[in-house]
Amino acid sequence: MKTILKLIFLFLLLPQTITSQCSSAYNDLNFEYEYSTFDGTGLNFYITFNNNGFFNSDIAGNKLGVFIIKYRTLDNNSNPTGNWETQLISGNDEIADGNGLKFYYKSSRLRLNLAARSRMEFEFRLYQFDVFNPLVRSCFFRIIGPEDLDGFSFDNDNDGIPNSEDNCINTPNPNQSDSDNDGVGNICDNCPNNNNDNQSDIDNDGLGDACDTDIDGDDIPNNSDTCPNEYGPTSNNGCPLSQNPNLVVDPDVSVAFSQCITCPPSLKLFFDSGKKHLIANGGVGNLTFDKLEIRNIGNTTSNSAKVKFYFSLNNSIGNTDKLIKTVNIPSRNINSSFGISTSINGWDINNNGELANGNYFILVDIDSDNSNNEGTAGEADNLLIIPITYTEQNIFSRLLSEKSTKNFYEVSIYNISGLLITKKIVATKEEEHIFTKSLPRGFYIIKNGSETYKISNL
Repeated sequence: MKTILKLIFLFLLLPQTITSQCSSAYNDLNFEYEYSTFDGTGLNFYITFNNNGFFNSDIAGNKLGVFIIKYRTLDNNSNPTGNWETQLISGNDEIADGNGLKFYYKSSRLRLNLAARSRMEFEFRLYQFDVFNPLVRSCFFRIIGPEDLDGFSFDNDNDGIPNSEDNCINTPNPNQSDSDNDGVGNICDNCPNNNNDNQSDIDNDGLGDACDTDIDGDDIPNNSDTCPNEYGPTSNNGCPLSQNPNLVVDPDVSVAFSQCITCPPSLKLFFDSGKKHLIANGGVGNLTFDKLEIRNIGNTTSNSAKVKFYFSLNNSIGNTDKLIKTVNIPSRNINSSFGISTSINGWDINNNGELANGNYFILVDIDSDNSNNEGTAGEADNLLIIPITYTEQNIFSRLLSEKSTKNFYEVSIYNISGLLITKKIVATKEEEHIFTKSLPRGFYIIKNGSETYKISNL
């Protein structure tokens, strides 16, 4: 009769075992695992109840119990790797009165060996019902992890050595060889012949710092590296470069023109020439920056910045220097640039008419408000110094007035789109040729009053 009732109960219980929840936990439930009885087809489990009389019944012999085991696998960190699976276990008999009862069952689906035990988590459920009323009356559960099993011990690599005793927890090495006696087995030791229990490996090349001749992996040997534990370039003696932007004028692509006949337009060539640009009063003799290229040569993106142009009596910025203009430049990525096009004339530097003819300087202060932390080296290259000669007399008027005696003539330079770039007064075809050949790389249209022609400076 009990067997029939139990089958009926299991039939009623089966649909709800996956989704139904027990209403309370039975914390006094002990779970004992007797792995020595493993016979190759299943495991013998013993469930011990210390129920404090909870299952005592005044209708002795008429209470039946059904056990359900849910189980799932765990990873090495005891995190679940899958969903719960369910096994119904009908039990071998009814639950009797009293404490300390052991319920025995043999699992044919949970074939656990010693190593697999540390990879399993169980949810144990007990359903109790009355033989005369085969509906679920009570349900209790408990989550049972590997640590709750008798004789529990993790063995991640399944080499038969518990983690607590294994000198290579995740690499099988049943012989536990350890040549340098550092507590780390040879098979997983990144310096098997050098004592290094911390296994430090700064450059993550698989070779421990204790035996690595280039600890930081910057291709500079430790004995030649000023910073052997920090990656850095050879140019900085193996030490890391600070993370700073660095805004500078790029002279290779920057172009400036004036009425200096022999001054190369390229800033790089101009600085090498030792010449001075000419600025005249009257708004005609200009210093024109066709392109003043500001480049970020640092190793991180720059903030936006201000570029200020000063007129100065010397080659350093002082309180008496005159601010001519300010240009804002946007944030620049590493090695990107921003071109400034502007000009400075005689009125800009001598609007009161009191400046004497002579030699002076145009100073270009990059990141003048220090919106970027460029480091010591970066701050040192923020000033561009352009030597100039100022004259009160209009250069065009003076030179053109001498044209009849010295054969001066005007040469105009246009880009390939026909836009005027600059013009100069020259005295000979040789001066014209020198001037046009000093232009930066590109294609140009030349007009000299008597002819128009094209050149390509490549």
